Amino acid sequence: MVETDETRTETIRLKVSSSDAGRRVDAYLSRRLSRFSRSSIRRWVENNRVLVCGQGRKPSYRLRPGDEIRVDPPPPEPSHLTPEPIPLNVLHEDPCLLLVDKPAGQVVHREPATGAGLWPTPWPTIWRS
Repeated sequence: MVETDETRTETIRLKVSSSDAGRRVDAYLSRRLSRFSRSSIRRWVENNRVLVCGQGRKPSYRLRPGDEIRVDPPPPEPSHLTPEPIPLNVLHEDPCLLLVDKPAGQVVHREPATGAGLWPTPWPTIWRS
């Protein structure tokens, strides 16, 4: 079950089955919530953003059948990315697909020193809007 609060972060509620009993809470959550890294989940457990039966636990806590887990991930950090005016040769565009002919030499990854060149993202599309 997923709830949404006013900060637009998800509260995730899980109930431990007998087949998952004995697993560490951090390992269990890493498996169940694969979109998050295990290190992030471990930090959440350590900072009491994960409650097992209403109580904070250590990442090494071994789960029991029927344990109820509540996960409150922190709100996402704001993005400081900005769109760039990149010339696009759009071959096809529909609501699900954007096919672009990328010219040779076009930077497609962010340059660490300048932060420029962010390309394979929605930003060129947003720039066109």
